[in-house]
Amino acid sequence: VQTCALPISYFTTEDMYVVEHLTPGTYYTAGVRAICGNDTSQTVTTSFSTSCPASYSVPYSNGMEDEPSYVTPLCWTIHQASRAYSYTYDGAAWAYNSNKFLLMEREVENMDTLLVVMPAFSEPLNNLRLRFRYRTYSTATTTPQLVVGYVTNRYDPATFVPTDTLERLSVYSDVPTQILFDKAPRSGYIAFTLTTGNSELGEYYLDDFVVDKIPDCYEPTELVMSNVTSTSASVSWTSDASMFTIYYTDGTQVQTKVSTENHIELTDLTINTQYTVYVMAM
Repeated sequence: VQTCALPISYFTTEDMYVVEHLTPGTYYTAGVRAICGNDTSQTVTTSFSTSCPASYSVPYSNGMEDEPSYVTPLCWTIHQASRAYSYTYDGAAWAYNSNKFLLMEREVENMDTLLVVMPAFSEPLNNLRLRFRYRTYSTATTTPQLVVGYVTNRYDPATFVPTDTLERLSVYSDVPTQILFDKAPRSGYIAFTLTTGNSELGEYYLDDFVVDKIPDCYEPTELVMSNVTSTSASVSWTSDASMFTIYYTDGTQVQTKVSTENHIELTDLTINTQYTVYVMAM
């Protein structure tokens, strides 16, 4: 039995076997091979998913890569119609990362319900933050807009409450789109829809979903390296914090600096060496 990791083997003399201690809401592949003395047969396989848990713990992430193509992601709920629909799509040209993403599409002048609802999470909704990447096929003002919000009943689209209407992006942004649900009620489910009344096709590609608790101290964003020489480099970033710790390493030694500005100069670098830089708000 396998979950995108090393397979675990079991032996039996019967024609069935009950595998226990599986993870809820998880895809598995099972294979069976006959042992005939000193020889073995080829392996026959089947895939399945375990039942959804009551809630997923956070942080939760889903880049859609483990999801089967052209179906609803595991433990998500999608309300759709023949001309307004959503499913996991396999297409590297449109994905942010690797091959798969969540497609949301509304045909021209379509008014049908289209609502994508994420799984339940163990934290109250008003403690959660969503980060994800998205872009659209067309940025024309006559195309639908992507709307993020929440539902209080995952099976009733009429309970959808919008919180953020997003701009139309023709390319994925350098940093994830961030949505805070601190103004939402304690109970609810994160959801997405596309606006109606469009005179052009609406097609959105959503990828790399991450749900976690709203942090007390937000991560710096837009980290930029500049003025790189053989022994120095400038680092800048965006943040509302007032103090930062900067770590930089060549893979063997980690060095640390502190800054009260949104930038710093690293001046003790080794010639012709690859470095990785980390910035943490304090």
